[in-house]
Amino acid sequence: MKKRDSLLMLEYMKSEGFNPNNHERVLELLQSAPLSLSKDLTKYNPFLLSDKVVYLELEEYGIDGAYGYLENSEIIVPKSLYNDEHFLNTKILRPHEKFNYGIPHISEFDVAVFCEDSIEEKSTNIYKTIVNSLSFNNVYFGFITEMYPKIDFNDKRLVYIFHQLLNQLDSGYKLSYETVSEENKKLYLIKKK
Repeated sequence: MKKRDSLLMLEYMKSEGFNPNNHERVLELLQSAPLSLSKDLTKYNPFLLSDKVVYLELEEYGIDGAYGYLENSEIIVPKSLYNDEHFLNTKILRPHEKFNYGIPHISEFDVAVFCEDSIEEKSTNIYKTIVNSLSFNNVYFGFITEMYPKIDFNDKRLVYIFHQLLNQLDSGYKLSYETVSEENKKLYLIKKK
């Protein structure tokens, strides 16, 4: 995914009802800082949680976040040499506590956003687990693909996987999509109804 793609997805999410002004904090999952939605949401106090986080990139983009994951509706930032090096050597000392380094609790967030540019069939269970573990009223989960002159196998496969994921979620979710011809992109979004 390119940096421009995240801005396209953010604009599409806004057209589909996402308004960052309506949320106390935004939790973003799965993405790296350069490709994140958070880099365009810094004034809304986002938190980027991902195994793709590089702390120098977070600092470069002015994003709060951590190298970690979501498990059983909890933000987990595991004790590791990588996390120790960052959290134990910053201006604000964050010692490792029960499950993390004193990072925000899941209850501080009221919306979660995801944005990916590739998907594998085995990933649907990971996404389903993440989406179902969030008790937020607002979840926006987007994918971006290249647009082709005609529908090809990869495009059909992506639509199939999206529908498979949607079928695994409860009936409170819907799928929408948009084509941005001038950018040669297709944007797909799963969100709560």
